[in-house]
Amino acid sequence: KPVATTRINKQHEMMITSLNKEDSQRTKRLSKRENQVIALLAEGLSKHKIAECLNISKSTVATHVKHIYVKLNVSNAHGAIGKAFRNGLLS
Repeated sequence: KPVATTRINKQHEMMITSLNKEDSQRTKRLSKRENQVIALLAEGLSKHKIAECLNISKSTVATHVKHIYVKLNVSNAHGAIGKAFRNGLLS
């Protein structure tokens, strides 16, 4: 391999490692309830069903989901679930 390609690959690998560590730290900061909500989202439950399961209001579920998105730096459920899987929160 050319030296430049090897250098770029190593830089890319270091960047991915750094991003994974950041993701992992953010994921660890999820509250117990937020962890429950994201686990149920990953199972495909709607906000309404999650509210029923956790015996909380739908608006409370929506608030937890917003907090999850902010903490994981994502804009939708697919992104949140993906990061949660990558960081070992969901298996």
